[in-house]
Amino acid sequence: MSTSDLNGNWKASKVEGLEDVMKALGMESMYSKFDINKEELSIDRKGDEVTLVSTTMFKGYQADERKFTSGESKETSSGRTTTMTLEGNTIKWDISGAPSGNVTAQHTLSDDGNTLTSTVTFSIGFYTIVFTRQ
Repeated sequence: MSTSDLNGNWKASKVEGLEDVMKALGMESMYSKFDINKEELSIDRKGDEVTLVSTTMFKGYQADERKFTSGESKETSSGRTTTMTLEGNTIKWDISGAPSGNVTAQHTLSDDGNTLTSTVTFSIGFYTIVFTRQ
C-alpha cells in the first residue's frame, strides 16, 4: 500500500479514548456533541500534495478543508505551526503551539486498504478513531 491508496472517502466506525482526552483537556461540553455517525474524512493525494476535508465535532460538523505539501510547515491563523509528512501508508501531522501543548496526529492505512486508523496524541494521552472506506 502507498499513501496514494489513502485517496477516497472515509466514515468513522469506532472510537477509543476520546472521552478521557476531552475530559483531561477540560472539553467535556464539546465531547457531549460527539456523534460517530457524523465523523468523516475525504483524502485526495496528488504527488506530495494532500487535500484533507474533515467533518468533525471540532468544527461543528462543518466541512473543513486543509491543503498540505509533504514536509512543509504552515502557520495557522491561531498561531500554531503544522507540518505534514507522507510516510509509506501514513499521513502524519506535527502541531506545535496548541494550548494543550504539542500534538501529533496520524492517519494510517490498513494493509488491506479498507480501514484508516487516526490517532491523535496529546501530552495527557491519545485517542483513536477507525474509519472505514466508503
